[in-house]
Amino acid sequence: MVEGNDTIIRDLYRRYYAEGRTDGHAVSSHWRDFIQNLEVTPGRDGIPVSLGGFGFGDLQSNAVLLETFTLMAAAAGILTGPNRRTSLRLIPTARKLVRKMELRFSQDALRQVRTLAFLRQHLGNAMPKRVLIIGDGYGLLSSLLKTVYPRADLTLIDIGQVLLFQAVHCQRAFPDSQHFLFTPTASSTESSLRHADFTYCTASEYGGLNGPFDLAINIASMQEMAPSVVAEYFRLMRRWKVSLFYCCNREHKKLVGGEISDFHSYPWRPTDIHLVDELCPWHQWFVGRSVQTDGPRVWRFRVPFSNYFDGPIRHRLTRLEHENPD
Repeated sequence: MVEGNDTIIRDLYRRYYAEGRTDGHAVSSHWRDFIQNLEVTPGRDGIPVSLGGFGFGDLQSNAVLLETFTLMAAAAGILTGPNRRTSLRLIPTARKLVRKMELRFSQDALRQVRTLAFLRQHLGNAMPKRVLIIGDGYGLLSSLLKTVYPRADLTLIDIGQVLLFQAVHCQRAFPDSQHFLFTPTASSTESSLRHADFTYCTASEYGGLNGPFDLAINIASMQEMAPSVVAEYFRLMRRWKVSLFYCCNREHKKLVGGEISDFHSYPWRPTDIHLVDELCPWHQWFVGRSVQTDGPRVWRFRVPFSNYFDGPIRHRLTRLEHENPD
């Protein structure tokens, strides 16, 4: 069963905003704190007429000067970084897509462009059929992937409050595609999951999903989860027979509740094969109104408005060892 776009959005809004449900242990102290910053205004029909949440999926101010500087700095990074030809070819596609999603072409959009260029380099001529994305903010990367790989079926997992953002924006980008809200009790057979262009699944219900997946992606999301939740995702990705896992997260982070997120302590195995393992070239700095002491420099001069994140961010592209279902 593929549901109408409005039905999915109304259901997520009702459950996670009107009724105030949560996804239990899947919600870390970071997200318990950050959810308070989400702004969702519903219309009379229960469909949100505005959504906002500074700090996920977009780290940039609306100020025109900062936006202009951001694009100039990010463009310079593309011209001096890897995969620049592919990245430059993807920018017109991304700009058109962002307009359909009613978003701005910000620093985060350029980062997602560079991520996709990186993935295309390593996927080569392979066309992923099923892609799993864990934590996609406003849904921009998912929409970019669907544009470049139109035959791919995408499964998006996130806490319900944020999954609403992805459902709204992906459906703006692809209003004629098949969108499906997964629940373990629904009549959601494996066949229907395979043929939905976008499958949305909350963080408390993903255990009922089925693999295999050709590619799984997590960007700046596991760094905000409790270690037990990260371990559960790894266990399920191995069970779902994920072929390639792209993981881009901060090496070390202490959450507001005291949990420690450590990239090297994720449950990697010695038998996992890391095709790429390095600091992510395009995910080390951001542009903001404040200027911190430490930040990017050119010829020893501090670049205005540019700041390093609170610690280095590493990315890995890994062939995970699989395990048989229980």
